[in-house]
Amino acid sequence: SQADQANANGILVEKAFVAFITPFFDAVLANCDMVFVNSEQVAWMHQGPPLPRSSTNLKPIGFATYRGMYHATAAPMDHVHYRPSEHAFQFGEPEKKWMGYVVLFESKLRITDAAFGQVVKYLLRLFPTGFGSAVLFDLRSFWLITSFKTVILHVKKANWVDGGSKALFESFVSDQTWMHRLRTVCLALGVDVMESGAFLGRGAYGRVFKVERKADKKVLALKLVDSSSTSDLYREELALTNAELTGLTAHVEHGLVNFPGGAALLVTPVGAPLPRPTTLQEVVNLFDLLSQLHEKNVIHGDPRAPNVIVVKDNDKDKLLWIDLVEALEVAPAFCTTDAAILTRSILRLPHRSLLEEPLESLTDEYGEAPTSENAHRLATAVFQSTKFSA
Repeated sequence: SQADQANANGILVEKAFVAFITPFFDAVLANCDMVFVNSEQVAWMHQGPPLPRSSTNLKPIGFATYRGMYHATAAPMDHVHYRPSEHAFQFGEPEKKWMGYVVLFESKLRITDAAFGQVVKYLLRLFPTGFGSAVLFDLRSFWLITSFKTVILHVKKANWVDGGSKALFESFVSDQTWMHRLRTVCLALGVDVMESGAFLGRGAYGRVFKVERKADKKVLALKLVDSSSTSDLYREELALTNAELTGLTAHVEHGLVNFPGGAALLVTPVGAPLPRPTTLQEVVNLFDLLSQLHEKNVIHGDPRAPNVIVVKDNDKDKLLWIDLVEALEVAPAFCTTDAAILTRSILRLPHRSLLEEPLESLTDEYGEAPTSENAHRLATAVFQSTKFSA
């Protein structure tokens, strides 16, 4: 409003201006299920090379993202004027692997060419191979900046008091590709992204989030893909449905939902990541889990150790497979491939690397007869391998 603009015009300190405008950001971002996080006090952005680590050029004032997709830090004891005590300010840093869900913010008392150049440095540093977004703002105006790799694609400029400026600002921040997909599917499925630990991982063709269903507060895993991977998610849905009666896998809570730009699937339960196996028994447990799946006439397709979660079952830990690739019936070649994938995963070998003896022979023997005994023999050989490291 004009009254707010008049108040802003009297601010002479940048931090005070950021404190003054943050409640406005929070109100707009709340409409997109997002938050504004102040990050200037946290040296989270890699400073060099070529810039020295002491450089202040790569410390953006803040960023916008979804709730739970950042690491919170304590509020600085800076006693900044204009920071009302009744407002809940957020401080922290983004999780590096979630940068696709971040819009950078940078403030100045007056936008200059140097300030624009500073934001360009942010974008080139953080988004060197994809799309990036940033908001550069001052007392009177804001610039909405979009980049792709090393190219600045668009710069939209508006004054805070211009008609339609609020809608323009909200549209820019909320319409980032993955953010838009996530918001769209959450509305369609009646779920909310969890407040903390929301991002569960990035798979071969999508992303997984921890969500809560509004109707009954049940916690679920939301698998989200873009349109190029819809068929992959459909095959996974069929594989999980086919394996559900085994009791060895996660299962589908809500079938595949298509929406403009992608598709999604709700899966349950939400478990904890399996810690890296360090003992013979832990290695044996993984191969046992694989042989049990094969015994139930189910092939996994990508049985790497990270595709196992730990859930509670009558207060005891239980292992479950996730991310099944395709509904395939057991055949020797498929069993051998599954065993080889798990072997390479535990030994941290490249996906297509050749296995040394006796591991190659043991995976072949397991494929021909996927018994518990052969699984134990292979597990023991993996643990005894010179490439095994705890």
